[in-house]
Amino acid sequence: MSAPPWEDQGPSGAIRSGPRTRRPVTPWRKAWRGIEHWIVLIHRWIGIATCLICTVWCLSGIALIYVVQPKVMDQEYRAGLNPILWSQVHIGPTAALEAAGLAAFPQRARLEMSGGRPVYSFTDWSGAQVAVGADDGQRIAHVDAARAMAIARGWAHTNRPTYLKPVSFDRWVYKPAFDTLRPFHLIALHDDLDRQIYVSARTGAVAMDTSAHDRFWSWLARVPHLLELPIERSQAGPWRQFFLWSTALAAVVAVGGLVLGFVRLSLIKRYGEGRISPFKGFMLWHHLLGLIGGITLFTWVGTAFIYMHPGHWLDASAQPTAAMQRYAHHQAANFPLTAERLGQIAPPGAVYAGFSWLAGKPLAYFGFKDLHIQTYDGETGALSPLSGRRLTEAAKLIVPQAAVVQAQLRTEPDRYWHSFKGDVRKTPMFRVEFADPKGTWLHLDPDTGELLQTKTAADRTYFLFFNEIHKFDFYSMRGLAHDILVWILVLMGAGISITGVVVGWKHLSKPSGKAR
Repeated sequence: MSAPPWEDQGPSGAIRSGPRTRRPVTPWRKAWRGIEHWIVLIHRWIGIATCLICTVWCLSGIALIYVVQPKVMDQEYRAGLNPILWSQVHIGPTAALEAAGLAAFPQRARLEMSGGRPVYSFTDWSGAQVAVGADDGQRIAHVDAARAMAIARGWAHTNRPTYLKPVSFDRWVYKPAFDTLRPFHLIALHDDLDRQIYVSARTGAVAMDTSAHDRFWSWLARVPHLLELPIERSQAGPWRQFFLWSTALAAVVAVGGLVLGFVRLSLIKRYGEGRISPFKGFMLWHHLLGLIGGITLFTWVGTAFIYMHPGHWLDASAQPTAAMQRYAHHQAANFPLTAERLGQIAPPGAVYAGFSWLAGKPLAYFGFKDLHIQTYDGETGALSPLSGRRLTEAAKLIVPQAAVVQAQLRTEPDRYWHSFKGDVRKTPMFRVEFADPKGTWLHLDPDTGELLQTKTAADRTYFLFFNEIHKFDFYSMRGLAHDILVWILVLMGAGISITGVVVGWKHLSKPSGKAR
């Protein structure tokens, strides 16, 4: 015999302990029962799939704490270079730009040693890269295996490297950023970290550097967590669509679980045997863990959904080419200093020379292995460090017709500019804040004037959602305290997901007549 509609029942027909009370079936209670029915169905059936996915995300998220994205970092880049042999530099920047076939001054221009010879490397405004020999003025059209081995030996500073194979596309160099450099020569360095490097067959640039640690742990961290595989990642591609829909559904399931969890919780009028939950076994653990960690799990999958930039409402800001060309305020493919003059002013030990224009004035700067940079006037060759006033005036060319709110040299990291888990941020840094509608902040390299980053108000909101809430990238929390907090929260999320998988599996294993 079914219970009267007014009788206060627990889930699955479990009647609460205590005297029976009559509660009339109001229109609201009737409507809520219908809503609750659909919440249960959605949470149960979609949750079976999303809990399995969330289990993988949570467990791989623990490994991800200690695994960073492999790339050639500035320190590694400089360590792999040798001091420039100026006696071999016979071609100046202007002649090299002409040999490269560039009609305008590029967004990046450098001179460094590559395989025992000085080479200019240019990156034009489309992102295409061109290399020109500074010894003979010839454009480098192809780098063969023998030449790639010479570059690798110079990079490793030993004769130990061995050639592995030619590579066009693999899980380390599949992203579009590598398109202008592929194909590659894969070479093992046989150093203490068992590194392998990818040397571009087009320019000779070392485009990627992976260690044995990277290659092993990525399969337990980045691959399962981010599906970091050589698959198509366009806006309509399967990678983005999977994460967009799976995170959205997981967020819906998490919200539904929180609602049901609090509805089923009874702290005052207890269930049988004085229990606060009507469930037992894995369902009890799923209920209680969901009450404790459900909000954290929801924020994780919710911010992962935001990471996919639905509707592009929080897309990261990048300055358009026109703004950067205004910043340089010079478009002609030339540079005043000659090869001879560069050799005269170059400080001993410089491993690369860079060339740029800032607000119509040429700059030459020299980088060293210890990461410091010396900046020179590109016309006279005199030592000429950049002043804050000069950087501020140049920054106004990027954001014209907007007042400067604040401009200052930041010598210490802060909330919006700090290194985190392999994402290295240079300090000191010069920040210029504008009173424009977007609330633009420009982060500039005080040594070279290079625009390091643009942060609008939307970018800072995104940082709050993803970096702080999802990655727990809190500047005020570092080291062991940060790792312990993440371990606790991730294991709690994993517990919710694993118990959900077990409960779902048991439900699916029931005979078809019993599974509802």
